[in-house]
Amino acid sequence: MPDLISEIRSLLNAHPGGGVHLMGIGGVGMAGLAGALQQRGYRVDGCDLASNVFTDRLTAGGVPVLIGHDVAHLDAEPFMLIRSTAVPESHSEVRSAVERGIPVFRRGEVFPALLQSGTSVAVSGTHGKTTTSALCVHAVRGAGQDPSYFVGGEWEGAGRVFGAGADPLTIVEADESDGTLAHYRPDIAVITGIDYDHMEHFTDEQAFIRIFERFIAHTRTAIVYGRDDARLSALIPAAVSAISYGFSPDARVRGESVREHEQGAAFTVVVDGTVMGDYSLPVHGMHNIQNALAALAVTHQLGLSVARAGRALATFRPVRRRFERVAVWRGIPVYSDYAHHPTAIKALVKSAKHLAPRRLLAIFQPHRYTRTRALGLAFPSAFEGVDQVILAPVYAASEQPLEGGHIADLEAHFRSHGGVPFQAARDLDDAWSLFEEMAEPGDILLLIGAGDIERLGRAAASATSGE
Repeated sequence: MPDLISEIRSLLNAHPGGGVHLMGIGGVGMAGLAGALQQRGYRVDGCDLASNVFTDRLTAGGVPVLIGHDVAHLDAEPFMLIRSTAVPESHSEVRSAVERGIPVFRRGEVFPALLQSGTSVAVSGTHGKTTTSALCVHAVRGAGQDPSYFVGGEWEGAGRVFGAGADPLTIVEADESDGTLAHYRPDIAVITGIDYDHMEHFTDEQAFIRIFERFIAHTRTAIVYGRDDARLSALIPAAVSAISYGFSPDARVRGESVREHEQGAAFTVVVDGTVMGDYSLPVHGMHNIQNALAALAVTHQLGLSVARAGRALATFRPVRRRFERVAVWRGIPVYSDYAHHPTAIKALVKSAKHLAPRRLLAIFQPHRYTRTRALGLAFPSAFEGVDQVILAPVYAASEQPLEGGHIADLEAHFRSHGGVPFQAARDLDDAWSLFEEMAEPGDILLLIGAGDIERLGRAAASATSGE
């Protein structure tokens, strides 16, 4: 793997101002990579099957985006083609690049190669990566630094996932989903927690954990890790420099005296036994306080003022689709959230209960057949506290149907569990119709999933604006 990263760096260094073509440029990770490459002076273009908010932002920023895939896109002879995980090696455009002698790499292989100057912070973990990455940027800014960043969700503006800062510090969200996490060599590695996921790539839980072990082994300066995760804590070698964070009594950056309220939460921060102060966070959930503690731990490791960073937390703007209120439909608040793993859903439900709704309703779109099959038994208990769950069909995310991973299998798990009322919908439109029939004043609706369920939020907002 070091040879691959060296090869990519050599290519980048050998072609200043050269052309790079990105396939699947409309994905959040690819859009961020396109921005980072353009900022470094490369001529970037790309293609995808459809336009979206990310392609629109790239186009407005001077990155040509072609709709559809075609081998003719390579006629400009870029020195490198980068493909998203959704684009297979067998794709005709990829094969054509290989035949023309154009090197082809995956997104997760190129991002680590860009972290070759200045100080790098790579944020990983099954849950909370995107919010933690954004909080790290916000906290570091509050402490007086201006970092470059990439986060895996829209932040600070529609379609914005990348920002170029003035200081030699880069904070990136490092994705573990396809195994490319092992390519990173950051100065500071952040690991929020480890919870088995991405069954489409990892054959078993041990293979998933090994990726994080390699990430830890390749970190150059320090590990920042969630002490409340016992399994993660056990992976941190005693010999490495590490800063733990969380609510555990022995966490070096510790949260205490949490007070949740309607606008978010307040909490006390203790660093290495010294009380730093009381700080506020304008988002709900203990998990988000943990994310904020991770950001303060990074600030501490960088030698910056934790007190200044802590005070800045009060002005944090959440990442889109992280418990985001997207509409008020006929008086009913509608929240959209990217959660698609039982652990994340459980945390979301707990946060929503702090709003004290008369009833909490949810429309859930499972993400991937592989995940639905592997974690199906764990989903019903994650929804405990929800008064009515509407189950939409599985969002395939390019997967082929898989025995045991269909919505009917998930319905069977809910029936066996017995403690969570649910209904099954034929599709997302039917799910919304079911919600309309049951909606009453005082309810709150959660739209949950990593697929295209967010379109229901847009529709609700559009209907509200027309009322």
